[in-house]
Amino acid sequence: MYNPIDDCIKALIQYVLDEERRSLRHELWKKKRKIEDRLKTSQNNIRYHQLVNEHFASAKMANEAFNLLQRTAKELRKIDELIKQAKQERKVCRTIRNFSKADDITRLIAQLAKIYASLKQERDSFNVRTHELNDKTAELRESIRNNCSTRGTEWFQRLQSRKA
Repeated sequence: MYNPIDDCIKALIQYVLDEERRSLRHELWKKKRKIEDRLKTSQNNIRYHQLVNEHFASAKMANEAFNLLQRTAKELRKIDELIKQAKQERKVCRTIRNFSKADDITRLIAQLAKIYASLKQERDSFNVRTHELNDKTAELRESIRNNCSTRGTEWFQRLQSRKA
């Protein structure tokens, strides 16, 4: 015998089960999103720290390179001054007809000129590499600011305020 109450009870049970399934699916979806968000945050933190460390290492290297450039420029000025003094001394030697000493000074000037040219070439090459380092450091700084959310923006602002 057909009992409509049984159908109602079955429908009600089915409805409750469907609701429970939807609720569980939704809860599972929320937990999955939470795990994904935590993983993303963790990855962003790691990326942020890696980029900041790379930036400071790059900045340190660029500063060391710049200091080396300054020392090289100072050495070039010293060599240039030595060449000028040697030329003056050679002129004096020629005036007093001490040609042997003048020839020795000419050889010394030639050696100093070779050293000067070699050092200048190294300085110029190193200058290019220093500029490249500075450019890469600036790119890292911009990347941190643009790709590391508010943490990167705040870091960038702190860095800029220290520079001012």
